[in-house]
Amino acid sequence: MNEEPIMSLSNTVKRKSATLVFMLLAASAIGASAEAQEACLIGTEAPDFGALAGDDPLHPASAAGDPAPHSALHGQGVYGVDAVYLNHLPIFMGNQAFHPHNFQVIVDVAFDSPDDATAYREDRLANPDTLYTAAPPVFDQMALVADDPSLQSLPQTQFFRGHFEQAGRQLIVAANLTVRNVIYDREFLLGGDKLPTQSYLLYGRGDDVFLTHLLSAPADFDQTLAVTLVATDVPTDTIRDMVNDFVAAGGFLELPDRGNEEVMRLRPGDTIICHFTTPTRAQPVMVELRVRSEPYCESGEVEALVTEAFNRPRPCGE
Repeated sequence: MNEEPIMSLSNTVKRKSATLVFMLLAASAIGASAEAQEACLIGTEAPDFGALAGDDPLHPASAAGDPAPHSALHGQGVYGVDAVYLNHLPIFMGNQAFHPHNFQVIVDVAFDSPDDATAYREDRLANPDTLYTAAPPVFDQMALVADDPSLQSLPQTQFFRGHFEQAGRQLIVAANLTVRNVIYDREFLLGGDKLPTQSYLLYGRGDDVFLTHLLSAPADFDQTLAVTLVATDVPTDTIRDMVNDFVAAGGFLELPDRGNEEVMRLRPGDTIICHFTTPTRAQPVMVELRVRSEPYCESGEVEALVTEAFNRPRPCGE
């Protein structure tokens, strides 16, 4: 049978109608034999984070509309070649007066300048598995995710090959960006527990498809993986379109057999065999989710709640 990459388009993952559900069987669980299979689910419903805004001690401070708690220089991980995504570098923060990084936010952006787009794309192609970061000017994180994203922009944004706070090489001095779409946004609610099993956000378009680990409570790990979706049994264009539409909308991937610990995370080389069932087809469509690389995995900065001094960075596995 022929294999073809699944194309995808970015979109919001806030929809509540779970019209499509993936039933996945993974053939590469950590510590398991090749014959062992791992249950896995993908759908449009976000995990239950187990907390409401009324339970969060931070919300009384931010309810008055004061942007100060959410305004800062928000460093971003940068992913993609032709589709470019900014992934806010989050920190669990418990100070009522100042908690700007208490957000996990992923946005789809476009360069306003073709020269900036070319400079980034050419450098990224030459360094495919390297972390890139960006540093926009100070802005209010809440304002970015609360307004219509099609009207938002990030002016004068610096781009770096490497981490901008850890000796990264500056690539672009001041790029103007249009925010095309907010893929995912969540403010951490401190009254919730850590998710017991691993959950990821699946998003992307074209060859730029990613999994980002969903943070819930410390100690946790912030991870983004570059992945490939490959169709191995897509009988009709209609079924192909249904798969594409699902990835276009974004989806939540849960690994219920994996405890939510850094040592149990997905890693490069893992391949998950995915059985995609639709309401109109009795037999599932088979796809593969292949983990190509792990451009970012950080655990030190999200290992404990921050109230004054920030946590020390520590890449996963160190």
